[in-house]
Amino acid sequence: GNRDAALMSWVGSGNGDFRAVTTYQYVGNGRGEFQQVQVPLDRKASSELYRSCGVAACSCLVVLLLLSFIALIMWQLGFRWKAAAGLRQSTAPFDCMVGDAAAWPYHQALWCCSHTRRGCGIVHTRADGAA
Repeated sequence: GNRDAALMSWVGSGNGDFRAVTTYQYVGNGRGEFQQVQVPLDRKASSELYRSCGVAACSCLVVLLLLSFIALIMWQLGFRWKAAAGLRQSTAPFDCMVGDAAAWPYHQALWCCSHTRRGCGIVHTRADGAA
């Protein structure tokens, strides 16, 4: 059940039942300056507050750890976040990673050799017949 304790509390001159001397002395109903008041000793409300805050903090920690674990697993599996993925298209006129470099037209081989160093060792014939 609920437990409480009696304490002396100031209630104003002539409103209480006790008067402060070295100790409190009963002077009669309504003749003193202090009154006994009941103060609850149970810490139920504050302990419930602490408990609920602790549960909330632990829940946030568990969610944070779970998200970190998922991100780590995705990283290990090769998923990577790329800035503006899919929003920018390449401005390169040729895809130098596709196809056989020996079969490229001269202008593609020239561009790929100068930009990616792929297809440089192959002799290509220009459209005008020069090598």
